[in-house]
Amino acid sequence: MTASLYQALFDHAGIGMALLNRHLKVIEANRFFRQIAGKSTLPEGMELADLLLSEEADRLRASFSDFVSGTSDAQDGEYQYRRRDGATGWLSVRWSLIPHPTKEGRLPLAVVADVSARKADVLRLENESIEARRAAQTKSDFLANMSHEIRTPIHTITGMTELLLDTQLDAEQLEYTNQVQYSADVLQGLINDILDFSKIEAGRLKLETIDFDLHDLVEDSVKLVSMEAHKKGLEVAVSFEQDVPHLLKGDPVRLRQIIVNLFNNAVKFTHQGEIVIFVSLQQEDEERATLLIRVRDSGIGIPKDKMDRLFKVFSQVDSSTTRKYGGTGLGLSISRNLAKMMEGEIGVESVEGEGSTFWFTCSLTKQSEESLYRNLTGEFFEDTYALVCDDNGTSREILSRYLRGWGCRVEEVDGAEAALNLLHERAGEKNPFSVALIDQIMPGRDGWQLASEINNDKAINSTKLILMSPAGRSGEEAKMKLLKWFDGYLNKPIKKNDLFETLFKLVNEDVDLQSVDDLEVLEEAESMLEVEKGKILVAEDHEVNQTLFKTILENEGYTVSIANNGKEAVDLSRGDEFALIFMDVQMPEMNGYEATETIRADGKETPIIAVTASAIKGEQEKCLSVGMNDFLTKPFKKKDLLPMLDKWALGSMVAPKDRAPGTSEGASGGEIDPEVFAFDEAVETFMGQSEVVIKVLEGFLPKVERQITQMKASLKEGDFDQLRADAHSIKGSSWNLMVKRLGNRAAELEQSAKETKSDASALHLMSVEDAFQEFKSAAEEILLRHSS
Repeated sequence: MTASLYQALFDHAGIGMALLNRHLKVIEANRFFRQIAGKSTLPEGMELADLLLSEEADRLRASFSDFVSGTSDAQDGEYQYRRRDGATGWLSVRWSLIPHPTKEGRLPLAVVADVSARKADVLRLENESIEARRAAQTKSDFLANMSHEIRTPIHTITGMTELLLDTQLDAEQLEYTNQVQYSADVLQGLINDILDFSKIEAGRLKLETIDFDLHDLVEDSVKLVSMEAHKKGLEVAVSFEQDVPHLLKGDPVRLRQIIVNLFNNAVKFTHQGEIVIFVSLQQEDEERATLLIRVRDSGIGIPKDKMDRLFKVFSQVDSSTTRKYGGTGLGLSISRNLAKMMEGEIGVESVEGEGSTFWFTCSLTKQSEESLYRNLTGEFFEDTYALVCDDNGTSREILSRYLRGWGCRVEEVDGAEAALNLLHERAGEKNPFSVALIDQIMPGRDGWQLASEINNDKAINSTKLILMSPAGRSGEEAKMKLLKWFDGYLNKPIKKNDLFETLFKLVNEDVDLQSVDDLEVLEEAESMLEVEKGKILVAEDHEVNQTLFKTILENEGYTVSIANNGKEAVDLSRGDEFALIFMDVQMPEMNGYEATETIRADGKETPIIAVTASAIKGEQEKCLSVGMNDFLTKPFKKKDLLPMLDKWALGSMVAPKDRAPGTSEGASGGEIDPEVFAFDEAVETFMGQSEVVIKVLEGFLPKVERQITQMKASLKEGDFDQLRADAHSIKGSSWNLMVKRLGNRAAELEQSAKETKSDASALHLMSVEDAFQEFKSAAEEILLRHSS
């Protein structure tokens, strides 16, 4: 190819090119480059950087210097320049080295193009993205801040309605009040959905990583929302596969949210039949476990052509769904995003008219501690022969699988008639059932009628009976429980750990004082203890909320002081000692954050609970950072407040008041400290039947001795779960039997075991043993006098 032809190609190329020397000066340039420069002839000694805006020229020179010296591999860049029309444009400059035509070495070549149009598009998209994010952030902030204003009146409605329901109402008033409460709960759910959606849209929803128990989380989540299912006559069950690890790390609040969303969705579209939660292990290694959680219902199902709309925002299967069933259409969309954040997926399988199964997966970290219930051997209940009587096949299958996994021999029946026949048949074979689990609600004869027949038949009444009833029915059955036809009670859906513990007690213990709880005497016994519960300070500027706090806390036995703002809270804390402070974070004069910092600066270590209606991300962290101990979100109900009291106010102050001495002395004929054992009060608790108390004593003494021996072994092995369980058992039994000091010492041991404090647990265990020896001496004296 001739030199003239190369020159023609150079001149007529559709992109700007310029040969440069080592000082960035233009030696030769083609026509397209001159057009970009806006000059027909380039001035002698022109530098390439002369094309650019002054602030861009130095950047170009630095890039060129790095390239020709070999200190950088960067060969291109984009720079602003002044166009011929006076507007600011963008040049793309790419460096290369070409052989020198006459000398050794190479010459720098700059390939230059005007990229103003493309750059404008990019900048426009970036600006639109920034504006979109800014708009989403603004919307999220608005919704989050507005939630405070919205939640405050909702809190008033729900709180006052709850108090109203505790008063004497006629049937019409009760119906109206329940409707108000239901509507407020629905409104609260809608607000929560919208706020969560706004957080997700703004990218502000973050997951926590904390320890939790999967059994408790799933079962408590279902229990929380199963009442509506039971009202519709639906059977509810939860099924865990045996190999599922349940001591995990993750975000239990968001995991619970998915489960509750899917369960509520199932209840909404199921009119008869059942809803079952299945939890299985999909994948596992040493550190993580991937779970598969399915919610199966027998509802109306979903048409195939509508299933693709389920997980879209603000979308439901058809436009009539919202009118008929309610909801925003956000629940499933939020669940999809949460599952994705947990490294999982979500989906549904459905047949129209036959039901649906919604499922999701999630990947969670395993705790280093091994689960107690995961590795129980098949011989644990090997001598236990169990009968499961339930008209629902799924419930029978789940219960039987649990029982067989623990080593029980199990037989199943679907009704009272079949149960009676099988009980008689096995008794005739000298192979009676050890225990029978009986469903309360069955066609024909219900569980109570079946229990009546079993208890009145000497041939089969040696079998211990456990009643299984829907949650919320225990109050209706209080009088029936006084008949003592059943040895234990379980609420549906059955919790796996509750089933194990109930079975363990019935199989291994002849006398179990915890049954007093089931007879609903526990509240009466605790009221007899006249617990001194101390003072609580409520810092809250809203008058209605003050009334709500004051009513709930005083009904629970606390003395309440009210502060209208943070400054008053600080002044009151300086003048008195409080067991607990509830601190609203938004108050006039001095807010809750400032008040807490001031109280902590005064050296006060009183537990402080933040109370806020704000849904802004980081609120909880902010509260904890200023010295608050825990977090209570408005609107709250009594059931939300009580765990805070149990956790922060009761631990160090539960101590019974002294009663007037003399009651126990009359029973024993000697000087027995009523704190050690108040016999007459125990007789009163047991409906005036002293013989029952004597019989209970005869079983209780050896039982506690065995438990103390077991607790010593548990402490030595570091088994704080078992230590806490035994301490809890002794606590409840002692208080029910009016063995006050032993009960109080056991409560202290239970708390230290809960906190896994070895030294404190050892000291409290010694105190339990000392208190037991005091009680044992008193009890043996009473038993001796009674026998004579």
